[in-house]
Amino acid sequence: MACRDYQAAEQIFIFYGPRTNAEFFVHNGFVYPDNEHDGMRLRLGISQDDPLQPKRAELLGRLGIPASGDFMLKKGPDPVDGRLLAFIRVLKMEQGKFKTFHILTNKMHKLKYNCILLVHFETCALHRTYLLA
Repeated sequence: MACRDYQAAEQIFIFYGPRTNAEFFVHNGFVYPDNEHDGMRLRLGISQDDPLQPKRAELLGRLGIPASGDFMLKKGPDPVDGRLLAFIRVLKMEQGKFKTFHILTNKMHKLKYNCILLVHFETCALHRTYLLA
């Protein structure tokens, strides 16, 4: 069903949705050189063998990020988004940092992803303005 009437021989356009070039190629047989949605999908998760898995999963949950899921690396000047960087930061976090994050997330309902990315979270907490839910 069309959203309006068309004349014979009138050109129509199809919106394929936001897809990577891999998806365009597999499903439609073409790629788009300037595709802003192009990227590489990564499936990442916290190992069940990680002794800090429960703490990592809890902190990610507080940030609204699943303990396992798909993330995108995109082309361009900012290939890694805040959600992926936050996941990696939590994945690499040492045990001593969890207490600091637990206290801060108890005080804030919503923590911006980009703040968790900094090597020194305490510096970020002092220099950022947070939106409270």
